[in-house]
Amino acid sequence: MTQPLQVLYGGAHRFNAEAPRKLALLALETLDQYAPDAARFAEMTGVDPASADLVRAAVARRLSQPAGFDDLRVDFEDGYGPRSDTEEDAHALAVGVSLAAVPDPAPRLGVRVKSMGPETRSRALRTLRAVIRACVEARGGLPQGFVVTLPKISRADEVSALCAALQAEERGLSLPEGLIGVELMVETPWSLSNVSSLVETAGARLESLHLGAYDLLSALQIRAEVQSLQHPIVALARRQLALMGAAASIRVSDGATTLLPVGPHRGALSEAQRSENREAVAAGWRRHIADIWAGFDDGIRQGWDLHPNQLVSRYAGVFSVQLAGLDGVLDRLGRFVQTAAQAVRAGAVFDDAATAQGLVAQTLAALDSGLIDEDTVASRVGVSVELLRGRSFAAMVGVRPRAPSVRP
Repeated sequence: MTQPLQVLYGGAHRFNAEAPRKLALLALETLDQYAPDAARFAEMTGVDPASADLVRAAVARRLSQPAGFDDLRVDFEDGYGPRSDTEEDAHALAVGVSLAAVPDPAPRLGVRVKSMGPETRSRALRTLRAVIRACVEARGGLPQGFVVTLPKISRADEVSALCAALQAEERGLSLPEGLIGVELMVETPWSLSNVSSLVETAGARLESLHLGAYDLLSALQIRAEVQSLQHPIVALARRQLALMGAAASIRVSDGATTLLPVGPHRGALSEAQRSENREAVAAGWRRHIADIWAGFDDGIRQGWDLHPNQLVSRYAGVFSVQLAGLDGVLDRLGRFVQTAAQAVRAGAVFDDAATAQGLVAQTLAALDSGLIDEDTVASRVGVSVELLRGRSFAAMVGVRPRAPSVRP
C-alpha cells in the first residue's frame, strides 16, 4: 500500500461505520470555517503565503476524497480507558460489526488493544477476539490491511503472545495465515532499547513501529510542562527508530501533538470569543505543522492524530514539506539526469546518485500529492515519470545520448 501520512486515533466507545467519513467532513468544515481562502490559510497555519493557495487546495482535495484520510485506529487503550468487562465486551462486539460495515473506499482500519502485560493481557485478548469474530461474521472477512496495534511493551513475550493469538484466530476462522498485521508501540525505555528483538519476534506480521512519545518521557520522569515532540529525548528516539526501521524495511510513525486545534467556546459567541477560538485553532495548527516538519527532518513521514481538526494541519504540514524548495529540486534533478547521472556540481551544491535519490523521492511525493503534474515533472527533469518511479538512473540515462562529463 501507499505510505500512510497519518493515523487518527479515536475511542472505541464512539466508533461507528460512518465515523471515517464524518471525521473527514468535520475537518473540511473546520478548514472552510477558519481558513476559507489562501490568505487566511497562510495566517492560520504559518504556511508560506506564496504556496498557500496550492497547499490549501491540496488539503481540501484530500479531505474531500471518499476515503478522506489515510489510516484510522479504533482505540481500546488510553483513548478508551478502564471499563467493566460487560461494557468493553459490548463495545468490542459493536466495533467488529461497525468495521464490517464501513463503506468502501475507506481509510486503512485497525484496533489498538490494551497492553499484553500481566494486568490486562486477558482483557486485551478477549477484546481482540470479539472484534475479529464479529467483523468476520458480519462481513465474511476483515477490512483490507486490518492491523492490531500493541502498546506499552515491556517484554518480548507480549509480542509473541499477540502473534500467537492472531494466528489462532486466523486458523479458527479459516483466514489466510499472516493476514492480520501488527504495529508495535515503542514507548518504554525497555522497548526502545530492544527494538531489534521486538522486530525479530513479530516477524513477517510487523508492519510499523510507532513512537509513544509521552509514555516514554513520563517513564524518564520528564516534567509534564516540557513534554512535546520537540523534546531532545523524543528527537533521539525518533532518529533511532528511523534508522532501525529503514534497516528492517519497517515503517515508523511519529507520536502525537497534544496541543489540539480546538476553540474553547461553543454556541452563540461574542466577537471576543470568536477571536479566542481562532487563536486556539491557529496555535494548534502551527504547533502540529512544526512537529510534522521535525518528523520529516528525521526521516519519518507518518504521525498520530488525535482530533479531526488535526487532519487539516497534518496534510498542510506534509504538503508544505513536499513543496518546500521543489523548484530547486527539479532543477538539480534535471541537471543530474542530463549529465548522464554522473556526479555534478552547480555552484556550491554537489549531487551524486545518493543525493539524487532524495531529489527523486521529493519529486514523486509532490507529484502523488497533486502539487505538480506529470507533464511538468517530465519537462523539467527530462525523463518520464514512469522512469522516475523506477528509480534507476541507468535506465534514465539509457534513453538519451550521454552528455559530456562535468567535473565537480
